[in-house]
Amino acid sequence: MINLAIMNANQKLFNDLLYALNLPLLPVGKSTVTAGMLLYVAILLWLLVRLTGTLQKKAIKPLLVKSRLNADAQNVAGMIVRYTTVAVGAIIILNTAGVDMTVVTVIAGTLGLGLSLGLQGVAKNFIGGLVILWERPIRLGDHIQIADVKGVVTRIALRATTIHNEDGIDVIVPNADFMSSRVINWDYSGDGIKISLPIATSIKSNPLQVQALLLEIINAEEGILKEPAPEVFLESFGENTLNFTVRAAISDHTATTNKLRSHFNLNVYKRFQEEHIQLSGECQNA
Repeated sequence: MINLAIMNANQKLFNDLLYALNLPLLPVGKSTVTAGMLLYVAILLWLLVRLTGTLQKKAIKPLLVKSRLNADAQNVAGMIVRYTTVAVGAIIILNTAGVDMTVVTVIAGTLGLGLSLGLQGVAKNFIGGLVILWERPIRLGDHIQIADVKGVVTRIALRATTIHNEDGIDVIVPNADFMSSRVINWDYSGDGIKISLPIATSIKSNPLQVQALLLEIINAEEGILKEPAPEVFLESFGENTLNFTVRAAISDHTATTNKLRSHFNLNVYKRFQEEHIQLSGECQNA
């Protein structure tokens, strides 16, 4: 008897739940949206987003890595495949749920118009992301500067780009900023990050000796590219100084230019002391 009572209670609970899920909530064209339909769509859309994300990481990305595409192209292709799959899957889910697709099309058009007016910033970032990924003014691993943000590009997404700065902090920059601001890309030519190191000596110094010594010091620094080779220029004459500029390229994107400048300056001071070359008090590193 007890088991029968429990079975009857469970059956009643199931029937009540089924009744609640089938309650009409909103008429959509020729179909009617129910709570069960909403639950069905929500669960399947959630699963679709999760599965496409896993598919992109576990299947699509390894296949693209084996291709001849560069990292940026792989990123674009992966996102296109994922978003296309989500869009097609969402349409199939709505169709199998019994939703009138004619009304969905009208609603989508209305929402699109509203989003274009109310979310212009998001749209600009999205378009900026597409331009960056297509034209590639910046690429993964590039050492760039935009406004007061300077560092290495570690991620390019459709909405924003992540820059790892010299303090070890990840800065999220909206892609629209790259369309409206001046961007410095030290790696655009593919010759490494360019650095300039100003050095001022006494006017009485032998410029040929100073030039040779600076070349020796910069070539001994770790991370300096041999091609293009470092150069030392006698830029100008001060009132009591000879103003030199050391120009070089470095390949290690993880190294900070500040660390290299400091190490170079310490070596310059040490070697100049040994060679009895006087540094000017007017020497300032830019």
